Amino acid sequence: MSLLLAVVYAAQIACAQASDVSLWNDRRSGLRLAQLTLPPPLALRPSPALVTRSASPSALAALTPAMGTVRGARLAEAGAPLVIHILDVHQNRDAQAHISEAVRALAGEGGASLLALEGGFGPIDLSAARAFEDTASLGAAADHLLSSLRLSGPAHAALRTTNARLATVGIDDQAAYDENVAAYLSSAKNRPAAEVLLADRRHAAEETARHVLGDRARRFDDLLQARHEGREAFGPALGALAAQATAAGLTPGDETSRFLNALHLEQSLDFNRAENERGRLVSDLARVLSPAALSDLSRRAAAYREGRLTHGEFYSALSRAAGPAVERYPALSAYLRYVALYDHIDGARLLDETDALEKNLARTVSGSPAETKALDARAAARLSERLVSFELTPVEWKRAQALGVAAGLPAGFGAFYAAAERRNGLMTDRFLRAMNDGHHRCAVLV
Repeated sequence: MSLLLAVVYAAQIACAQASDVSLWNDRRSGLRLAQLTLPPPLALRPSPALVTRSASPSALAALTPAMGTVRGARLAEAGAPLVIHILDVHQNRDAQAHISEAVRALAGEGGASLLALEGGFGPIDLSAARAFEDTASLGAAADHLLSSLRLSGPAHAALRTTNARLATVGIDDQAAYDENVAAYLSSAKNRPAAEVLLADRRHAAEETARHVLGDRARRFDDLLQARHEGREAFGPALGALAAQATAAGLTPGDETSRFLNALHLEQSLDFNRAENERGRLVSDLARVLSPAALSDLSRRAAAYREGRLTHGEFYSALSRAAGPAVERYPALSAYLRYVALYDHIDGARLLDETDALEKNLARTVSGSPAETKALDARAAARLSERLVSFELTPVEWKRAQALGVAAGLPAGFGAFYAAAERRNGLMTDRFLRAMNDGHHRCAVLV
């Protein structure tokens, strides 16, 4: 495939400032780097700190920042088909609405001709609905079902798209789906018994670590445990991990350094002062810009307010319009530098670097086979808790398998993840078959 993208949906110059109100509030609250918890690869909440713009094929011009965030891109040979992978957020009204908007945009000006759905089985014939003459009533009914979460965003888009060529197909495998569901129900039933075993496993690992780990290994393990328990957010924990790694002679990756620089800058920002300076800069520019430059900035501000430009893109344009004069607004200048860093952090690469840093540091701080074994036992205990809570990422599941985490737990827990892996493989095969059979050049996978 030419490109595989993951998109996450949650979710006039003077007019642009209304949009800024939510931006400043976001920066003061849950979107700050320091407050980010470590997300799985399929994170369900949007975060500008986890954005990458590795490629911008023309089909993606149909998407706007208001619809979601491009999380990653993978390129293959030139001329290969394009796949846009949208990560579904079940039973979330805003997310489903954004997914519907994105699918309709991609099926319209984006040129997508195939909509492939997890949880669906085989071709989905919507010809009768699309042939219904009272399109207004059909649209109103679809909108009502979407708002009440009785119709998914992708299904809503399939009903409301103006692209009559859009084929909709379920790519799930019924037997694999049933196996996955059965494993979940079995393990959920056995969760109380598993919790007892987890407590014993955690206590044994703690006792071993207390007697075996030296100072460096203990500090490393304490940091991982604090993050696992939610006592340390991702930003500060990564900073502490990088500091331990540097002290041990290891070098954090480029994305890690970029993230920590942005975090450090964020902690020094005066948001209230930057907001006041932004208002003064806008007023000053309105007096000195040429009519053409002012009109261009006004169009960008309108696009920003409508969600067609990101915060970073709009503020970059504002900075260019101000030129060297922006330095007369020091708090705003610092904010602009922060946004430039924040909006260009590659989240997937950052998480890969974090995982690699943890592994390398674990090897470095382990001074003996006994310490290595104790750290592995502590890691196994943490992974066991995430396994029983159905929170493991694919990378963590591989690590859990290597450590034999599922051994000794009640039936179902390991089977759930193993079934999910098999089901993913079958869905991938079915999706590629649908692409090839229909000769599709652009597809949306949800």
